[in-house]
Amino acid sequence: MIAARRNDDQQLRELRRKSIKYSYLRLMIFSMILFIYGGSVSTDDHFNIPFLTDWSEIRSAQAKKNLLLVLLVEQSDCHYCDTIKRDFIGPALTLETYGKKVIYRRLSIDPDLLINFNGKHISTRNFVKKFDAVYAPTVLFLGPEQNTVVDNLVGISNSDYYGYYFEKSITGSLEQLKTAR
Repeated sequence: MIAARRNDDQQLRELRRKSIKYSYLRLMIFSMILFIYGGSVSTDDHFNIPFLTDWSEIRSAQAKKNLLLVLLVEQSDCHYCDTIKRDFIGPALTLETYGKKVIYRRLSIDPDLLINFNGKHISTRNFVKKFDAVYAPTVLFLGPEQNTVVDNLVGISNSDYYGYYFEKSITGSLEQLKTAR
C-alpha cells in the first residue's frame, strides 16, 4: 500500500512537471508569435519619414545650410523599400548620425502625384526620370543645386552590405558638398 502511494505521488509529480514544461513551452510559442507579428508592423508606424511634396521648400532649406537630401523613391507593396526605411533611413533619423546636415524624404511613384518643382507642378514619374530613378527602391543623394552628388543606390541585393554603401554614399555626399562650397 505504501509502495502504491509512493508510485501515485511520483506519477503526480511527473504530471505536474510535464504540465509546467508545456505551459512554459506554450508561453514561449505565444511570445514568438507576438514578436513575429509585432515585427511586421508597417515602417510608417516606427519612423516618421516625411514625403517630398514641395521641392522648392526643401531647396531653400538646402541652399541656406548646404544640406544633403536623401530621397527614397518607393512603391507600394515593395518589401525592399520597407527594408530600407526600417533598417537604414529610420535608424539614421532616430540616431541623427549626421546631425542636421541631412534631410530625409521619400517619394512614392505609385499614384503619380504632382509635386512642386521650381514653382511648377510636375508628376512624380517625370520628377524621378530627371534623376534616373525609375525603379523602386532607389535612394538619391541630392545637393542644393538639384544635382545628384553621388551615384544612386538602386535596389537592395544584400542588406548586410547595403548599410556600408548607404553610409559611404552619405559621407561621400557630405564631403562633396563641403568641398563645393
